[in-house]
Amino acid sequence: MRRLIVADTITEIHQRSRGTYGRRRVRAALLADYETNVNHKLVISIMAEYGLYGLPRPGRRKPNLSGLDTPADLVNRRFTATMPNQLWCTDISEHPARDGKVCCCAILDCFSRMIVARTFSTTADTALVNNAVNMAVGNRTRSGSTILHADHGTQFTSWSFGEICADGACWARSGPSATASIVRMMVAAWWPDSCFRLTPRFGCPGC
Repeated sequence: MRRLIVADTITEIHQRSRGTYGRRRVRAALLADYETNVNHKLVISIMAEYGLYGLPRPGRRKPNLSGLDTPADLVNRRFTATMPNQLWCTDISEHPARDGKVCCCAILDCFSRMIVARTFSTTADTALVNNAVNMAVGNRTRSGSTILHADHGTQFTSWSFGEICADGACWARSGPSATASIVRMMVAAWWPDSCFRLTPRFGCPGC
């Protein structure tokens, strides 16, 4: 019985996204919109049974980081904090739109698990992440410096990104991209409610 109820809900979420949501976004929507926490294997099983699939991600080559001067990893995969604004994580996600795609750079406070800043563009460039850092610094009242963790993407290893972080009293640190799934899950849960604000500019599907 529970499987049938979850299957109906997953089908509704997938239809609402106009067939764009994959298993990760569907699971995030189950938690955010229906307060239903289910195992990811159940979501995979139901979506396969009903023939539900998300949009495929474009293949990306992994950059060669040998010889590249990147900041040290101070987090070491421990994405927890004891107070607000102690540790932030950031990543870039792509979302389908009628005229192409929308790139979103979100910054997550690891203490509250809340998105403290997000910026949008049609290109995932350095300006996108720099604007997100400026927004986070402007939105939050902090008593000290903040560790900002990102992966080794070129946007997060650029000189201007380091300067923006230094000006905002943020310690930019890079490491393995395990944080990406955390940030993307929060963005996926928040995304449907934000689409109406993006429709005039980007034409987001499902709005």
